[in-house]
Amino acid sequence: MNIIYEQAAALPVRLSSDKLQVLLVETRSGHQWTIPKGIIDPGFTATETALAEAFEEAGIKGVLYPKLFGSFSYPKWQGICRVQVFLMKVQEELGHWPEKYFRKRRWVDQGESREMIKYAGLNKIIDTLDPSTLASIGLWDVK
Repeated sequence: MNIIYEQAAALPVRLSSDKLQVLLVETRSGHQWTIPKGIIDPGFTATETALAEAFEEAGIKGVLYPKLFGSFSYPKWQGICRVQVFLMKVQEELGHWPEKYFRKRRWVDQGESREMIKYAGLNKIIDTLDPSTLASIGLWDVK
């Protein structure tokens, strides 16, 4: 029987020179790239978890779009992690954060993220991003 682990993630996004970028973090092993995510602990909401993980793993602060943007699953710990993904507008990138010495962070274009992320489900979510959608939900103004 598979154990199901419920997780929440922030998908940090920005426009840079009219290109859509996402912020990826290196896993603790240093072998993969992903987005900030973690187990939803009892008493915490998915959005609270996503914001906390963004701070702890990537050293970023900002606002989440409160509606679920997507979800994906992957195998871990002899079970399955189900990840709820929320879009994040980054307002601050800190110089120091709890996992700075365990993880790297990197802004990349959508195409580059596909080459770096091994989870097909997460790649599908990132592929659906476009500036007009993000503007329509208020994550930024399109100029």
